[in-house]
Amino acid sequence: MSGKFRTSWFCANVLRYTETEGGMLSKKEVEYHDPKSVDLDEFAQCLSDAYEEMDAAGYDVINVVPVAMGSAEPSVASRGEYLGDVGYSLTRAAVVVGKRKASS
Repeated sequence: MSGKFRTSWFCANVLRYTETEGGMLSKKEVEYHDPKSVDLDEFAQCLSDAYEEMDAAGYDVINVVPVAMGSAEPSVASRGEYLGDVGYSLTRAAVVVGKRKASS
């Protein structure tokens, strides 16, 4: 017998994008990763999938707990002086909490 509550989780990737680089004769597609941005399309799809899975299993979603992931990078002035580290965080993941639906 399953419990009254159920959890699932997901983690989205950082944003990836491609740009065309090179001159007129040697163009190529280059893929970049932006560590400061989340792939929001993927995040939204993962969240939707989690809701659908909870519903199919007989649970109502009662909470979504965002998971922020932090990082830091050095900050350098235009003249090259180290100013310290700058921290930032991205919400790339979430825990989805469901409660078993009441039987009619």
